Amino acid sequence: MTFEELEELTIKWAAHREIFDKSTAFKQFDKTLEEVEELAIELILFESNSPQADIDNVKSELGDVLVTLILMASFMNVSLPESLEVAYKKISKRKGKMVNGLFQKQEDLPKD
Repeated sequence: MTFEELEELTIKWAAHREIFDKSTAFKQFDKTLEEVEELAIELILFESNSPQADIDNVKSELGDVLVTLILMASFMNVSLPESLEVAYKKISKRKGKMVNGLFQKQEDLPKD
């Protein structure tokens, strides 16, 4: 399935369960934070080479984060592909460099 098809199915699933009637974008944001914490636990297991590390758990947690983002976006009448396009247009022009494993925007780098 395409991302757009899965996004549509997720929105239908949520509507069927009355999420749009009984929740809000901000409550979905709270749920996103909860799911990100669960994803962080799985990433820690991988980073530490734990025998409990399981790629299927990582996939599941990433998926849970995406579900909450799809629902939050839907509350705001936007789609994730649309949001990603806006973000990409912004970052595609960005200059900077890697610092301690993270990309730092040029304007955030210390001045020499």
